[in-house]
Amino acid sequence: FVVPHADEYQNEYLPSSAERLAYLTGFTGSAGMAIVSAAKAVLFVDGRYTLQAPAETDTAVIEVKPLSVLCAADWLTETLPEGAVVGFDPWLTSEDSYRALHKALGEKNRQLVPVQNNPVDEIWMDRPAPPLSKAEIHPLEFAGESSEAKRLRMAEALRAEGQQAFILTRPDSLAWLLNLRGADVAHTPLTLGFAVLHTTGTVDLFIAPEKISPEVQAHLGNAVTLHPLTQFAPAIA
Repeated sequence: FVVPHADEYQNEYLPSSAERLAYLTGFTGSAGMAIVSAAKAVLFVDGRYTLQAPAETDTAVIEVKPLSVLCAADWLTETLPEGAVVGFDPWLTSEDSYRALHKALGEKNRQLVPVQNNPVDEIWMDRPAPPLSKAEIHPLEFAGESSEAKRLRMAEALRAEGQQAFILTRPDSLAWLLNLRGADVAHTPLTLGFAVLHTTGTVDLFIAPEKISPEVQAHLGNAVTLHPLTQFAPAIA
C-alpha cells in the first residue's frame, strides 16, 4: 500500500488530520512517500531529509531510501513478485503520480488498485478531527476584483471552450474565485473545500457548513449554493 505525504487537496502543508505519513512512520517532513508490503516498509525522501528521516523513524522497521538512489516505482517492480497488487488511495494521488506508477507496474506485470477505505485511517484511532476554521472574506481592496466578476469571466471562458462546468479541487483556486481565506492549513491562508463552477456563473460549494458564517454567506450571495463535503463525489458522479 502506498502512503504519500498528501491530502485530498494536494496541499504541501497538511492539516493534522491528513498527516498519515507522519502517523505511520514518525517522519514529519513536507514531502515523502511510504510503501508498506507484507514483508517490509520503506520510506522515500528527497535530499532535504536524508538526515531527518532516519532520525525520526524506527529504521529497524522502516528502511529509508533517498529518491536520488531509487524511486518508488523501481522499488516496487524490483521488490514485489509478478502479479503483485499495490493499493493506493485515489483521493491522495495526483494524476501524474498515478500515471507514473500505473505505467511502471503494468510494464512489469504488477497491478495498481484503488481502495475505498484507506487502511491507515482504519488503524488511526486517535486521528485528529478535520480543521473547521471559519472562512473569512478577502476584501475587494486586496482582491482587486469581485467574486461575481471572476465567476462570470470564468463562465464566459467555459462557454467559449464548449465546456459545461469546471471542477475546483485546489483550495488556492477556491480562495481566488470566491475571495475567501481561512486557517485550515498552517502557513497558508486556506479554507478547505471543493467547488463546481457552471457556465451560468453559479457555483456549487462543497464545504463544512460550520466554516460559513452569515456574513460569509451574504458575501457569497445567491449564486453560490452550499453543500456538505460528503456530497462532492455523488455530485460529480
